[in-house]
Amino acid sequence: MKVQGFARSLIAIAIGATVSSSVIAGEMASQVVDKGLTFTIGGAYNDLDSVRDLDNKLAPEVGIGYRLNDRFSVEGIYSQYSTDQKTGGDADLKEFRLDAFYDLTPWDGSLTPYVVAGISELETDLKVDGEHDDTRMNAGFGLRKAFTPNLSIRGDVRAVRTLDYAQTEAMTNVALTWTFGSVAKAAEPVAVVEPVQEEVVAKVEPAPVLDADMDGVLDKDDLCPNTAAGITVDQTGCEPMKAIDLLVNFEFDSEIINKEGVDQIAKMGEFMQRYPEARIRIEGHTDASGQAAYNEKLSVRRADIIRQQLIEKHGIDAERIDAVGMGESEPVATNDTVEGREQNRRVTAEVISG
Repeated sequence: MKVQGFARSLIAIAIGATVSSSVIAGEMASQVVDKGLTFTIGGAYNDLDSVRDLDNKLAPEVGIGYRLNDRFSVEGIYSQYSTDQKTGGDADLKEFRLDAFYDLTPWDGSLTPYVVAGISELETDLKVDGEHDDTRMNAGFGLRKAFTPNLSIRGDVRAVRTLDYAQTEAMTNVALTWTFGSVAKAAEPVAVVEPVQEEVVAKVEPAPVLDADMDGVLDKDDLCPNTAAGITVDQTGCEPMKAIDLLVNFEFDSEIINKEGVDQIAKMGEFMQRYPEARIRIEGHTDASGQAAYNEKLSVRRADIIRQQLIEKHGIDAERIDAVGMGESEPVATNDTVEGREQNRRVTAEVISG
């Protein structure tokens, strides 16, 4: 088969395959082999610069490469074809090319744009003028699409710079690529077994515990819900002049008090009303996300907003409340996890005199 006829046939097959597979190709998304050895067969149209005095030509190409992941792949390409000299006579050309491809979106079988760059050595055997070698560099843009998990088609256009002739040429490529390997298996669905019909027995749920620390004060009224067993408490559930803890957590980069925080502040307000001589120190804290200077200011704002709630909502004298910001300096959990950072975004309070 003549070189030109072969290249034209290959391009026609590729175009026909693209049209006929337009429906099934959409189903191949996320079902392609994205790592493994590749084999490529294709055709290229070489728009040769006039300095060469050669006719432009379609040429077959064959290549072996490797797809590293869903973005990168490399290929070594060999091409051999013949053309005519414009001054008369034949010319035989061989090209050895190394190309690198980068998919602009992760390769999943759908229509995917890519950029390509490569370097090649072109050997030209002119029947009249003898042999010439030329180093060429190329770069371009193209699209690829999958037919099956292993088979795909690509096409691109490239600018080619000849280093020995100092000229710019053009090249258009169409190729079919087979990637060896198999698609990673997804987790198999768990078989659903229909349960055997049995007599339904009503399950009696235990009554909720209303007094967790068993101190005689219901949880809804207990300002000290974790009193040790045997401790004498008053009607608030606390030992006489027993300090209570305040803990309010915040969302990321937020000063908004959630419902649980409002309840905690209310209990602290009741405590300070009951003990008018008590003074407290409120400390604001943050996680380690962001700049330390910003986190310090944020922790101060968090402490201040709790202080203002106690003053404005519960009538506590401002002189009885100190508020400071500790920034990210005193974490109570690791800042490497979401849960740890949630625990570190907090405001606490302690009784400092009474």
